[in-house]
Amino acid sequence: FGCLAELLIIAAALEAQDPRERPHDKQQAADEAHAQFQDPESDFLSYLKLWDFYHHLREDLSRSKLEKACRQNFLSYNRLREWLDLYLQLKQMVEQAGLKPGQRRGDYTAIHQSILSGLLSGVGLRTDDNDYSTAGGGRANLWPGSGLRDKKPKWAMASEAIETTRRYLRIAARINPDWIEPLAEHL
Repeated sequence: FGCLAELLIIAAALEAQDPRERPHDKQQAADEAHAQFQDPESDFLSYLKLWDFYHHLREDLSRSKLEKACRQNFLSYNRLREWLDLYLQLKQMVEQAGLKPGQRRGDYTAIHQSILSGLLSGVGLRTDDNDYSTAGGGRANLWPGSGLRDKKPKWAMASEAIETTRRYLRIAARINPDWIEPLAEHL
C-alpha cells in the first residue's frame, strides 16, 4: 500500500512500552498534555503525532532539555529512546530485505488497510448498546483513553483486547468495512 515509512513507526510503537506516563497524582495534567497527540479517528495515527513531536524536540534541544521537555509532557524519555531503537532495527531489517521505506504520505486508507491485514481478528462492529461485537462472537468497549471513544465509529479495528472489569479494545481505529473482505479472502 506504499506506507512502509508509517508502518515501521507504528509497528515499533506497538512493540515498545507506551511512552506516555500517567502518574496517579497527576492524571488530569497528563491527559491534557497527551491530548495534543490524540487523533479522533485512529490511535495508530496518534503514535505518528507523538513520533513527530519527539523528533522535533530531538532536533532542537540538547539531551538535558529534551529530557525536561519529555517530563513536562508526561513522556518517558527512556521509552521514547527504546521506541526509536526498535524502529531503527525494523528499518534495517526491511532495507536488508530490499525494501525502501520511502517518504511518509499520510494516506489514512493505505495505513489502515495495511494494519488491518494483520489485525483481522481485531475487527469490531458497534452494536445498539454502543459496545462492539468482535470476531469470535465476543463483546467489548473502546478503551477509555482511545481517541475514538467519543466518536464511536460503526466499524473499528484494535491491536489488542484487554480484560479488566470489562473487555476493552485498545489502540483502535475507524475502518471502512469494504476493506475487510478483500483482505480476508483466505479466511
